[in-house]
Amino acid sequence: MLNDHGVQELVTPVLQRFSLRSGVIQGSCLDPLLFVLYVNDIVQLFDGLWVCKLYADELKLCSIVESPTDTQTMQDALNKLLKWADTWQLAISYKKCSALPVGPLSSDHVFTFGSNTVPNVNFVRDLGVLIDSNLIILCRSH
Repeated sequence: MLNDHGVQELVTPVLQRFSLRSGVIQGSCLDPLLFVLYVNDIVQLFDGLWVCKLYADELKLCSIVESPTDTQTMQDALNKLLKWADTWQLAISYKKCSALPVGPLSSDHVFTFGSNTVPNVNFVRDLGVLIDSNLIILCRSH
């Protein structure tokens, strides 16, 4: 539209304001920094008993399971993780969770996240690399 001075004005609809109770608007330049600050304390949950690897929004827990006590300790670690996620209002993508048993002692136990069963799998994809239960790299996917 042209106003009295011959200047074109762009008329845009007014966006409605809303209240953001938690989190950060997706796509914000603060996303990566705030996420790291938000989840940085997660490794402290596992008391150094487990190897805890974080990359972006993924977490991997690794440990040697040699006895039923070790299996229960791993389940306790998953329970701590579930409580932590609930406290910080972070949803766990249960469909992406799995357990990769390595060795004969850990292959028959089923872990749970609350009421969700964590399936045992024969291989996992880690950063585009497939690794099987013998820790052999099967192939690299693109």
